[in-house]
Amino acid sequence: MTGADPDTPRRLSRRMLLIHPVQELPRALPALLGAFVAGSGSGRGALWSAGALAITLVFAFSRWFTTRYRVTEDRVEVRTGLLRRRVLAVSRDRVRTVDVTARAMHRLIEVLPHTFRSDWAMVVGHTGDRVVRLTATPSAPSLPSAVVSWFPMQQAKRPKIDPTWEGWGDSEVAAVPAGSSERIVMFGRHGGPEILDSELARLNHLVALAASIETTVDALS
Repeated sequence: MTGADPDTPRRLSRRMLLIHPVQELPRALPALLGAFVAGSGSGRGALWSAGALAITLVFAFSRWFTTRYRVTEDRVEVRTGLLRRRVLAVSRDRVRTVDVTARAMHRLIEVLPHTFRSDWAMVVGHTGDRVVRLTATPSAPSLPSAVVSWFPMQQAKRPKIDPTWEGWGDSEVAAVPAGSSERIVMFGRHGGPEILDSELARLNHLVALAASIETTVDALS
């Protein structure tokens, strides 16, 4: 029985049908958030997000059907595309293992200031009697130890800010639990305007979406 010709391009493993969606979900989070915000005005934010999620999954699955690879003695070739075929060739001695997956919460923090016209955003975790800034935008203020009193956080709120806290001043802050009462996402505006109930509800939905994506990625990784 003759073995497969090593020069013949091969399909990726069928396991990539699970891995590709895991890789695409964090990357597509800004688009999913944008769809939710765009649909919120008509009360169809969840429906728009579901549509954007379906498109993301179709794109992720299509990558398996349109990707082939070939490994020769001196290089690796990857062929992608359907109508426009592209070939990427890399010398085997340059192939390295890299981590290209970004956490969904990190993506969320990047887009929150634009979404809510805020000055900063951050994710804060609570461990024992300490609070830790897990990720934040560059302009986010440092954490005062008094923030530990906000934990555990069970629901979205506008926490009270001490004007003596360095960098916080007269900020208006919105905070919601992020998949756990011991982790919260918050954003702040220096000098207002006041956080609206609708903004608090929207933040809650977006954080829940990001937390769900993280849970899915962790389960399938």
